[in-house]
Amino acid sequence: MSKKVAGWKPKFLSPDGRLCLIKSVLMAIPVHLLSVMQLPKWAIKDIERCCRGFLWKGQEEVSGGHCLVAWRVVCRPVECGGLGIRDIDRFGKALRLKWEFNRLEQEDRPWTMVRWKSDKDVRDIFNSVAQHIVGDGNRTDFWRGKWLPRGGSIANNWPILFSFVGRTKITVAQGLLNNRWVRDLQGSLSNRALVDYLALWDELQLVSLQSGEADSVLWRFSANGVFSASSAYEFLFSTSIKCPHGELIWKTKAPARVRFFLWLAVKGRCLTADNLSKRGWPHDPTCLLCQSAPEDCNHLLVKCPFTNRVWQQLKAWVNVTFPLPAQLGMELADWWHCARRCFQMRFRTAFDSLFMLVCWRVWKERNARVFENKSVVADRLVADIKEEVLIWRAAGLFSCEE
Repeated sequence: MSKKVAGWKPKFLSPDGRLCLIKSVLMAIPVHLLSVMQLPKWAIKDIERCCRGFLWKGQEEVSGGHCLVAWRVVCRPVECGGLGIRDIDRFGKALRLKWEFNRLEQEDRPWTMVRWKSDKDVRDIFNSVAQHIVGDGNRTDFWRGKWLPRGGSIANNWPILFSFVGRTKITVAQGLLNNRWVRDLQGSLSNRALVDYLALWDELQLVSLQSGEADSVLWRFSANGVFSASSAYEFLFSTSIKCPHGELIWKTKAPARVRFFLWLAVKGRCLTADNLSKRGWPHDPTCLLCQSAPEDCNHLLVKCPFTNRVWQQLKAWVNVTFPLPAQLGMELADWWHCARRCFQMRFRTAFDSLFMLVCWRVWKERNARVFENKSVVADRLVADIKEEVLIWRAAGLFSCEE
């Protein structure tokens, strides 16, 4: 990301251009490096600091006030409301998970004889999600593997009993042979542990090993049960809240800079007066479009009378009945979803483009009044939007689905 390469200055790139470059740079990190070792936290932190500064300001260093969205949110998949930038730490874990599977499936390979141990986080993830199909029981961890007939592992199903297990690692075949597993229990069992002990004893009576048939392991997050790093990476974001408009924003036919702006707008992170106030930057607290209310993203694009006059005229122009932004009292993204349902399926893609264009032009009008002391009335802005619709249509951004 040197600023001196061929005289190129990355700060002149728009944020969406920087986003594409960051994704390309992170893709260039050697996969084989992340798949065999965990990068030190300081290295990940340095890489992310450079990427963060480049995205928000086009510089190597950037203060927190310039970062409009937390980096952990930025690194989420688009369906979870992020930008889809690769999370280095989670991606490394997804890659290293494959060795836990290969260790069982490729016992005859020389590398399995090396006393190599993956990091604890990776082992814990593997033990919690990998489903073992027991054959002869020689490959499956008795205490930690998910192999029980009724599902789960002993460690998860009976954690109190498992707390009495010493530092041991036996296979299912070893544990079941003459009830060898009982010898792994240390100390005097509590009453609750005794209850778990009896429950486990009954559960193990259902197990029958298949001599000559090797154990196998299933990855339940892929359709065919075979492990893949991509499905593991998606799994690591499974606890993130799904964003209903995340994918819609980036699938809409609009210039990248407009989609990036709308991604910020639906999160309320544009540099409107409320966000400028939080950073202590100079600002006028009043909306310059209507001069009647404090300015924030929701007011500017939803509640502002000026914005609603623009939509009122465009509503008559497209000749489709849909609610104006301020009528339903919804947030921007919720109103978008509600309004697009008023259109036939084949016209919704075109409405999505129109929605983004209107939001973008309202934002540009606001900036013209703030920085250039120039303004136009709603009628003039609607005329400009109609002209730009023709330009977008010629570029293929206003096509209707068949």
